Amino acid sequence: MSDISYANEKFYTAVDALCGGGPLRQRIFSAYMSFHTISHHPFDNKDLQTKFDEIMRRLTVVKDGDEDKGYVQNTLDKMSDRDAEEVSSLIVELAFNIQEANTRTPQ
Repeated sequence: MSDISYANEKFYTAVDALCGGGPLRQRIFSAYMSFHTISHHPFDNKDLQTKFDEIMRRLTVVKDGDEDKGYVQNTLDKMSDRDAEEVSSLIVELAFNIQEANTRTPQ
């Protein structure tokens, strides 16, 4: 992604969603809605891309289910508490990595 500041903005919003109220799976879905557009803009940094791909993979494991809900909501509906906590942590970790990369990038 040539514009790391775009990813920084999206993941800042995602972390904000994770810190809000409500059930964790609902907060993860809100976070996903904040950053899902990044999938159309690959990262230039391979490490950031790998972490992003892992989050997206874990959020789209369930390929069947209610077609109206989509892969992410179907996956979250079947996700264990432990997996939800891990995905949440991965999102926060990537947000910090993106913020760090953004501060190193000349504006």
